[in-house]
Amino acid sequence: MSGLGIAALTMAVVWLAVLSFALILLVRQLGIVTNWAQQVTERRDDGLEIGEGVSKRALEVLPEMGDKLTYVVFLDGQCQPCREFALEAGRSAEIAALEGKITMSAVVTGTGAQAKELERLLPDWVHAARGSDADAVKKDFKVIQTPAVYEVEKGNVTGRAVAGYGLINFLNLVDARATSDAAEYAGETSPDLEVVGKQLDYQREAENGQQQRTRTY
Repeated sequence: MSGLGIAALTMAVVWLAVLSFALILLVRQLGIVTNWAQQVTERRDDGLEIGEGVSKRALEVLPEMGDKLTYVVFLDGQCQPCREFALEAGRSAEIAALEGKITMSAVVTGTGAQAKELERLLPDWVHAARGSDADAVKKDFKVIQTPAVYEVEKGNVTGRAVAGYGLINFLNLVDARATSDAAEYAGETSPDLEVVGKQLDYQREAENGQQQRTRTY
């Protein structure tokens, strides 16, 4: 083969390599764009919007949302940021100082052992739902990404935040309540919700009485 032929072949090989590399980059960029678009769509469809009411089924599981300003945290047993949130919440002096000042509930999904472990890490004054109840509430709230926190008052969502950065966004949502217009989105307590709330009070009183009797004996 002449020198000119070798040069032409070499040039063709070089161009083929360049085109192959460009094609790989193009495919990679398309994958990034597709993933970004999917995440944007998921975020847009993720969770109830501010002003939307929660379902009757969710209120039956967490009756406090019907008559109290409640911060509902969604956690999942297979989510590492969820575990970190629960661990920090259980140890945080700032969270401990909120006991008696706010109502905090947790919706913990995942296998029985995983969910039970997350619930154990949370402060003992947090009302937690697990199992099929937790799955139902998560579905009705349309939650996709966890951890997430929703501020609910009188059955309506009045605030929301991603809680994947430790406690900071949760605490910011609580602090912002004093100066926000969240109360304008609160619903009106219905007689049904009042009945459900009373049932929860009776249940807790019965449980507390049983615990006290157990300790006495």
